[in-house]
Order: sequence, then structure tokens, then C-alpha cells
Amino acid sequence: MDEDTGKRTKVLKYGRTRREALLALLGAGAGLGAGLALAPIVSAPITNPPTIGRLSSDFLSLIPRSTRPAGIPSSSMWVRDTGDLMLYDGADDVLVGPGAGAPSDASYVTMASEAELSAESVLGTGVIMAGTTASRPSAGVNGRLFWSTDEGILYRDNASVWQKSAVRDYADLDAKPIGVIEVFNVGDYGTFSAAVAAATAAGSGTIHVPVGTWPVTTNETVPLGIRGMFDQGAILQPDGAITVTFNGTIDAGNYQIFDPQGGAIIAFGATFEGVVELEW
Repeated sequence: MDEDTGKRTKVLKYGRTRREALLALLGAGAGLGAGLALAPIVSAPITNPPTIGRLSSDFLSLIPRSTRPAGIPSSSMWVRDTGDLMLYDGADDVLVGPGAGAPSDASYVTMASEAELSAESVLGTGVIMAGTTASRPSAGVNGRLFWSTDEGILYRDNASVWQKSAVRDYADLDAKPIGVIEVFNVGDYGTFSAAVAAATAAGSGTIHVPVGTWPVTTNETVPLGIRGMFDQGAILQPDGAITVTFNGTIDAGNYQIFDPQGGAIIAFGATFEGVVELEW
């Protein structure tokens, strides 16, 4: 007789009821009947999984699929069949991390050549960084190149410091090659006077006067050791009460190179080397 229900219960072998035998088989003892639920084993996501036995209210599906699992709660994560990890924010699916679906032939920029990629551009070879010198990153990656837009200088990272590799203007070189004659083109400097000033500061070189008429409005002296080179059709035209003096040499053919105006004077110093043919 069951003392709780007052009903007769059939006693199994060894004196146990069917209920007690079932509890013993599950290994939970009489305590399992005190309200502790068993978590079911399923092969598909549970729309509203029970709260007992769950670590949080979020959901994680590791089964790759083409679309988001139906009925999952906000802040759940799932894996797309392309290998991408997706986060459902309650309204949309947000890409959390790219997976195996990233194309290998995309135009990636890498620090070094990658065997897995086929169209990458290696920083420092296929790609050159550019910006002001102040914006240049710290040295530390061997082989990187940086073009300084404000200095006109190309730097190379040797993993320790940025080394000057190429310059836009010859004067920016730290050490000029021995035996190389620097040329100061009047066309580049804009005026004959500016080219003379640059050549004088360098201490040597050639002032190249290209085709055209080049006015001179101030007294100028071309020092010894600096050569004047005139193209055919290049005319130096001082104007007014000024004097242009040559103390070095002049390289020109049998054609006119001077056209003084308004009383201007072309003079040749005691150290001038060469022969000048004068015509009236």
C-alpha cells in the first residue's frame, strides 16, 4: 500500500516499485523527482530553449548554413557557409570576422609576399607610402618606402632608421658624388639671378641658359669655377644701369648670347677663360 496515495502499488523483484526502479536506472535517486529537469538532446536549434542548464540567454550555432537560423534571440552568433562568423543584433546580421570565403585574388596590401595570395601588393615595392615627413611612421619594417611630399625626398626603411634614397632636387643630397658637375638650369630656377645664387652657394657647377630671352635686372657676378653654358637661341638680356660679370668660362657656339639694353654692361673678369667675339 502506498502511504502517500493510499493506493496499492505493484512491488517488483527485490521489493522496488516501478517508479523507484526507473529513478535508480537514471542514476539520479529520489532527488530527481524534486523538480530537477533533464536538458534534451536535439539536432536542431531550439526556438525557446529552457533556462535550466543554459550558460546565458545568447545563442551560438557552429553549423555552417546559408541563412540565419530561425527564431534565434538577439546577440546570437552563427556561422555562414562561406566561413564568416555572423552576429544577429535583433534586426540585421553583422559580419564579425571573415572566414575562408575571402578571395585570394583580391588587391591586398601586405608587408611581405604571401604564398596564399595571387594579387597582393607588397608595401615598399608595389605600394609606396606618401605624406609629409611629420606623418611618416616610425622605422621598423625593412624595405618600406616613403615619399615625403613636403621635402621631395624618397626614404627607405632599413628596420632601424629611414634612409634618404632619392631626392627631387640635387641640392638635397647629403653627399654629392665626386666628379659629378651640378647643373643649375635657369629654366628650373625661373631667373638667371636665382640660378647664379644657387651655383654660388654650391661653390661649383654649370649655369645652363636654355632657349629663350632671359632678363637680368640686378648686378650679377658669376664666380670663378662656375661655367656658363648657353644653348643656341638663349639670350641673356640685362636692362638698365647694371653689370653682369663672368669670372669663369662660357660654353657657347658661334651665335649671339647677349643682348644688353639701356646701358647695361657685360663684363669679363681677370680670371675669365675663353675668347668672346664681339659684333656690332
